[in-house]
Amino acid sequence: YELKGLIGRGGFAEVFQVRDMWLKRDLALKALRPDLTVSETLLARFRREAEAVAALRHPNIVPIYDIGEAEGIMYILMPLIKGRSLKGLLFRDGRRPIAEARRILLEAASSLGSAHEAGVVHRDNKPANSMLWGKAPRVPPMYYGTAKMVAPPADRRATRSAPLAATHRTRT
Repeated sequence: YELKGLIGRGGFAEVFQVRDMWLKRDLALKALRPDLTVSETLLARFRREAEAVAALRHPNIVPIYDIGEAEGIMYILMPLIKGRSLKGLLFRDGRRPIAEARRILLEAASSLGSAHEAGVVHRDNKPANSMLWGKAPRVPPMYYGTAKMVAPPADRRATRSAPLAATHRTRT
């Protein structure tokens, strides 16, 4: 991978644009911040975030391609979403027409509902964490870093909930 530049930073991680030199595509690489004291608890949370999102299948949930470690830094690889945050859109353009607002809410609710069915609760859904992308902009809730994994209803007796790492902030 060729590092292109920093595109977001938050409490626990930084997100970089990288170029996959083998497949000739741009990706997003979310890496634990190197200035943090990395504990087994933090590493476990980071892994759980990747596992939780990797298990989800929905057109508005950004998939995880890979998780790994390089030079002692854990990372998650995912598609690069080129677009802008819903927060940025609202700040720049103001209120949305009712039909567009309805579509945005339905898309976000559909993906969050799919995550809930799989036992993943987002816990940080807000306009800054939703990106608009594509020709007919889709709205995937991003950054499942504060998600909580709970067992699906049939398995609740066997599994406890487990918090994941904090989200990162992106530029709007």
